Amino acid sequence: MRKNYFRLGAILVVMAVLLIGTAPVTAAEKTEFQCTETFIATLDSGSWTFPDGNIHIRGMKSLFREEGDARVEGDNTVVLNANWRSDGTGPMWGTWRLVTDEGGIWEGTWAGMMTEQGSWYHAVGDGMGMYAGMKMWVDMNFGDCRIKILEH
Repeated sequence: MRKNYFRLGAILVVMAVLLIGTAPVTAAEKTEFQCTETFIATLDSGSWTFPDGNIHIRGMKSLFREEGDARVEGDNTVVLNANWRSDGTGPMWGTWRLVTDEGGIWEGTWAGMMTEQGSWYHAVGDGMGMYAGMKMWVDMNFGDCRIKILEH
């Protein structure tokens, strides 16, 4: 009889844990908006090599001004790496760090492509400081910039 009570108690505990684990959770809000990105300066030209007439760039640092929602307005330091063909087209990737005018910080990675028509890239980043726990996605398609922010 004692074993049956123990089993029943164990089953009730497992069911309680499962019910708590499936309790409704408030969904985080996702905000989407357009943005602009303006080149300011090259901070470090990095290392450029030209194997077989192609262009390889490593560690080029540039400064951009970001504008849109107040949470992303500020100075963005971008590190560029690329493996371009001799015509300047091909893959590119790197890191970025955006310090906003409000004093917040975003950091992340990006990857994209330089084409004959221009460039596109996709970036993802995490908020720090006042934006801790938030996530950002950036899609830049030939000058059309869109940002999504996942709130806390």
